[in-house]
Amino acid sequence: MKLELEDLDLFEELAEKFRFNIVKNLKDCLKNTNLSEADKETICGEFLSEFCVDLDQGQWEHSEKYYRPIVGFINSKNNTLQSFDDNAKLIAPYEAYQHHESVWGEIEEFYEKS
Repeated sequence: MKLELEDLDLFEELAEKFRFNIVKNLKDCLKNTNLSEADKETICGEFLSEFCVDLDQGQWEHSEKYYRPIVGFINSKNNTLQSFDDNAKLIAPYEAYQHHESVWGEIEEFYEKS
């Protein structure tokens, strides 16, 4: 499996789709509540904002080592994490990438589209 760091535009596009999917799932979970649409949008935005800060800055200690979460994407014809072929490619974030930079604009855009 190859690690591809030069696919910066592709990573940004995939990460945005990932965040939109999270918001869609959360919005679906809130669908049958008595909350106003404004409250639902606020909850989705605050959740995604906190989630993205954890992705960008989170750090957890385990057995005297520290771990940070990342979002990466697999490009493979069999689309499985269990087996990689020579064509499988992990598209990973680059050092300067920050998930949380555009959360509220994305939330507004998601709510406009749905």
